[in-house]
Amino acid sequence: MGMRRSVGDVARAVVGLLLPGRCASCGQPADVLCRPCRHDFSRARLPFPSRATPTPCPAGLPTTITAAPLVEPLRGLVTAYKDQGRRDLVDLLADVLAGALRVAVHATTSPVVVPVPGSSRGRRHRGDRPVEDLVVAATARLADPPPVWRAVVFARSPADQAGLDREARAANLRESMMPSPGLGRRLEGRQVVIVDDVMTTGATLVEAARVLRECGAHPRAAVLAATQRQPVVRDREPD
Repeated sequence: MGMRRSVGDVARAVVGLLLPGRCASCGQPADVLCRPCRHDFSRARLPFPSRATPTPCPAGLPTTITAAPLVEPLRGLVTAYKDQGRRDLVDLLADVLAGALRVAVHATTSPVVVPVPGSSRGRRHRGDRPVEDLVVAATARLADPPPVWRAVVFARSPADQAGLDREARAANLRESMMPSPGLGRRLEGRQVVIVDDVMTTGATLVEAARVLRECGAHPRAAVLAATQRQPVVRDREPD
């Protein structure tokens, strides 16, 4: 899946040349992360990627593997990466996401990786697709990278999820996605790993999985982090 540089990419590159580097977590002079924040970031990761399940677990949620709980400084770094233009964090975050993706892919046969779709509103605001770029970077770190397909898109624009509770998030996303034109038949019988940056209530993964199942695919999921209120099961995912 080819990725082209957007106007936003170019603008951020120019700003990066003009301004001194700052830690994306604490703001101190540093290249991406200062040493203390990098240490805290390393400690935030789980010893090994593990299964995460929200409470209550929504019907239709595929088996989901996470690499970390969403705690600081990771929480702030995800926000900085997506919403504050810190695309220089992509390699750092992709290294973490690749761990969860590696476990999820290991349990499948000839899988396809499918990023959760970004909204058109988000693309207009950001000028690019940061989550999709993160998924592509993480997949490239696997020993035998599976193909990345933009197989699920929005059929309608849901409302902003910020501030919505669990029931409202589920209602907001229900029936909001559809298969990409021309890809539905290619998904039949395929093992698919849906990938997102974070899981909160699981509503986004449930909706993406619904679309894929209706196409005859068999979905699992991987996320960079699950929010702290999600109980993260620390037992190793069975092979």
